[in-house]
Order: sequence, then structure tokens, then C-alpha cells
Amino acid sequence: MSRPGIEVSSSASAPATGVPTDTSVFFCVGEATMGAIDAPTRITSLDQFVSTYGARLSAAPLGYDSVDAYFHVGGGAVYFMRCVDGATVATGDATAVATGGTLNAASPGTFGAGLKLDVVTAPTLFAVESEGKGKSKSAPEPERSEFLTYPEATAAGQFMATVSLAGTVVATSPTIATIGDLRTWLAAGPYLRLVGGTDTGAVTVGSVTLGGGTDGTLPTTPSGNAVPTALAAIPKTLGPGQVAAPGKSSLNEHGAVLSHASLNNRVALLDGAKGEDVTTLKADAASLRGTLQDRYGSMWAPWAIVPGVAPGTTRVIPWSGIEAGLCAANDAGGNPNQAVAGAWGAPPWVLGLNQTFSPTDCETLLYAGVNTARLIYGEVQAYAFRTLVDPNGVRAGWLELNWARCNMAIVADSEAVAQDYVFAQLDGRGHTIAAFGGALQGVLIGYYNIDALFGDDVTEAFLVNVGPQVNTVDKLSQGILSAVLEVRMSPHAELVQIYIVKQPITVALV
Repeated sequence: MSRPGIEVSSSASAPATGVPTDTSVFFCVGEATMGAIDAPTRITSLDQFVSTYGARLSAAPLGYDSVDAYFHVGGGAVYFMRCVDGATVATGDATAVATGGTLNAASPGTFGAGLKLDVVTAPTLFAVESEGKGKSKSAPEPERSEFLTYPEATAAGQFMATVSLAGTVVATSPTIATIGDLRTWLAAGPYLRLVGGTDTGAVTVGSVTLGGGTDGTLPTTPSGNAVPTALAAIPKTLGPGQVAAPGKSSLNEHGAVLSHASLNNRVALLDGAKGEDVTTLKADAASLRGTLQDRYGSMWAPWAIVPGVAPGTTRVIPWSGIEAGLCAANDAGGNPNQAVAGAWGAPPWVLGLNQTFSPTDCETLLYAGVNTARLIYGEVQAYAFRTLVDPNGVRAGWLELNWARCNMAIVADSEAVAQDYVFAQLDGRGHTIAAFGGALQGVLIGYYNIDALFGDDVTEAFLVNVGPQVNTVDKLSQGILSAVLEVRMSPHAELVQIYIVKQPITVALV
């Protein structure tokens, strides 16, 4: 290709997008009406959530509510993971349409009893000659009914299928002929799965209505495995971000979210129980403080009052989904080290709080490891931004939650750099090592330029060591390329002091 110029190429698949580094993503675990329970789905709007996971589940609405909150306050992408406890799928005998088959709902829940599959003979569209190509100008315009004919004029063995949910058609197939065609089409959708039957056998005209299906325990049992199992299905490869199981407040559930965050380079947002008092919140935080995972998460109280689903109503929802949306809105500005609190943590959509803690209580909770939302001059704000770390403990260097989020971002960016050096040759003159170190310095310079790293110049803010003491000959001989990054992350102002000194007019000001 000559230069300057343009070159456009096409292929059957998109190029690899590389290691995910977007820290604004929300990983949300919660109950839902329907949807997969073995993998999360990326959701970018509430409408998509409803089409994938169903309408708000009245018995356990916090998954829906938290996704709604995230989008309302500035979030862009959620990986939602449905958790279930003892739910079962609806089933039906598929013999009417596929000999020897069984039809199952694609996911568990009572919604499956409202699913119906209809197979009909496919209509045929007749071609009509246009004017100037054999059609007489005097010929009358055909009625619409002349374009479509039904069973009598259809080629043998051509069928179409529709799926209905609660009486509404939600999916329509292309033309199919065999049981294998039907199975493949159903497998690509979120509603039904066909089990059994011979792929080469022909489908037949008929209908199948599913029955049964249960939602299991709603909400899921706090001491059970629903939340840990759901979290285990969210892979690290989806990248960094905030992770929460909104409203889940047992030690078992909090511990599972914290553990997931620590193992997958994410930050946990934990909710205190609805209406929980200061003493209980302190005890909850104390049960998590002191573990190696405490620097990866934060706890939040109280819950927020937000607009309801129906006009003129309100809902009370946990803070985690709101804070995840605020983090996403902040990250659009490019600085994950900014504390998402105060003026940076004020969601206009929130109407109020279900509890009011006194300033003394808020300070007590802060030192205990619980962040609070407060009403500040008539505006609801997140008004603390700490991890669960003990300020007097061995991990006090991770006290501020913005440091946890900044570290998450640096880890993700460093992993993206490192991926480019997997399989690079390690030459004896150190060219690859130098390039590797330079690429990592470029990452950290970006953070220094937005003041996320602290220092008068870059030499005070960070150090990238790829020297011979790190990349020894022995390690290189084993195919190991190493780097040590030292960073000084900028703190946020947690206390602002102003001293006013009155001087008499006879004293000069200096």
C-alpha cells in the first residue's frame, strides 16, 4: 500500500481486543426472573437486562434495582451474573415437533411454564414481475394475499418455529427442515433447549407447552453457595472493575465477594444490611478486617431512596450499585485514583437515605471501616472512601479506596503491556528488557501526568526496575522476564483545615 493512503481489510472475525483495562465495569451478582446461571452476560442498558434476565423480580428485586441504579448515575457496562438457590427448569415432551426429544427451558425459574414452541409449515413468497420486465401495464395490482401462500403451495419439508413467552411471540426462526436445525436455532437463543432426537430427522408441525419450573429460595440463602458459585463463574479475563452482590450482607457472602476481588484484580463494594445500626455495622466490618483481602474492598451504609418503577413511587436500594455507577462516571475522566466521594460522589438521581447517622456516628463508622452516604447541604453524597483496612494495622498503606482502584488500573495496564512480551526473544544485549521497561514507564507516566502518582517529578513518583538484579541470567535462562514497579499513589484529602487569624490594623500582614 502506498503512503499516504488508506488500506481497508476484512476478515471473518474481529481482531483480538487485547487485555481488558476498563476499570468502570460493574460485575453484579443477583437474582433474576430468568437467564443463564453458568456465565455472566454483558449488559449495556436496562432494556437489555429485561430482555435477557426478565422484569423486576418482586421477591428479590435488588439485582434489577442495582443495575438500574448503575446506569442512572453514569455506568456504561455491567456483567450480570444470575444466582439461584434450588431453582429448577420447566420441561415438556417435544414429541409433537421432534420425535424422541425433550424441550427444556434454557434457564431455571417459574417463567419457563409460560414458554411455548410452535412449529408451522413455512409460507412461501412468490416473485411478481415488475413493470417493464414482462408485467403488463394493464394488469391489475395484485392483492397482498397473492404474495403469500400457505401449506398447499409450500415446498415439502420447509418449516418455521416461534417461541412465545406468556402469550407473546419473542423469537421467530428462519426456515428449518430437520430436528438439528431446530436444535441449533433454539441453542442460540435465551429461551428453550431441545434435548434428544436425531438431528437428521424431520421436524413436524405441532406445539409444545412447558410445565413446571421453580425459582428456588428467594432471596437466596445467606449461608448457602448461591453467591460464591455465581462469583466463581465470572472469569478474570473479563478485566477489572467493581464487583458486588447488592444487598447481600452475611459474612459468607461478604467474604465471597472480597475473595473474588482479590483473586481477579477487582474492587469489592459490600453493603451493610438494610437498617443496620452502628454497633452491628462495626461488628460486620471487624469480621472482615485483618484478612489479606481487606484491602480489596469497602463496606457501605445506609441504603438509598430512589424513584420507583411506577411513577410517583420510591424504592430503597443498597448503595453498592450507586457507587459502582459513580466510579464508572468518574473513570470517564480518566483518573481511577480520584476518590469517588463528596462532589465526585453525588448522584442526582438519589432522593434520600433510609437512615440518618450523626456526624459522630459517621466518624466512628469511618474508623471501623464502613463508608457512609450523607446528606450534605441538601445533597446526598458518598462521604467517605476507605477500604476495610485497619488504619493502625500492617496494611495501613492500603487505607484509601482510591489506592485500591488505582492499583487495579495499574495492574490491568501492566498486564496488557506484559502480554505483548510473551514469547519475545530475550536477547543477550538487553534490547527486549529495555523495551519492556520503557513500555511500563510509559504506563506510569500516564498516571503521573494526571497526578495519580505523587512527586515533584517522575523520579519521585515511581520506579521501574528491570535491571540485572531483577532479570538475572538464571531467570532469563528459564524464560522469565521480570519487572518491579514502585509507585507512590497520591492520597485524597480527608480533612480540610482552615485557620482564620484576625490581625489588628496596626500589624502588617506577611
